[in-house]
Amino acid sequence: MYNEVTASNLIKVDSEGTVREGPADVNTAGFVIHSAIHNDFPEHKVVFHAHVPDVLAVTALKNGFEHIVQDTSMLYGQIGYHDWEGLSLSLDERERLSKNMAGNRVLVMRNHGFLTVGETAGEAFMASPVPIDGPDRPELPPVRPKLYACGRPPGRTSLGRPRAAC
Repeated sequence: MYNEVTASNLIKVDSEGTVREGPADVNTAGFVIHSAIHNDFPEHKVVFHAHVPDVLAVTALKNGFEHIVQDTSMLYGQIGYHDWEGLSLSLDERERLSKNMAGNRVLVMRNHGFLTVGETAGEAFMASPVPIDGPDRPELPPVRPKLYACGRPPGRTSLGRPRAAC
């Protein structure tokens, strides 16, 4: 999958969707999503968008991405959310994508996927919640998240304080 991405199969298009380099077949939804960020945030040279199965579950949770482990602290306060509007085929959606991305490194696209940005490919990838694949990936048991009406379980916070009712 990601090991199949090479410079020769990337597509370079202008802000109107005209192919400048690479294969002529442009994915319309991909163009809408990526151009929203490239047009409004020129400092982000790389826009990484994916539908990784392990992360898709987070896009469906009411409260979205929760910072419950140390490794997520680098993204604290840098995650935006974009409600799913169906297939991203309308150029009008770019304005809303851009607004939801403003000031963030990650955009959780609810019930869809996620998007990360960076000045370099490495920076965009390091901000991505993509799990490690391959022989070094730990074997974890399947987890079935519990969904609650307010997006969190009843009880107490991690500091022992009573959690407010939904």
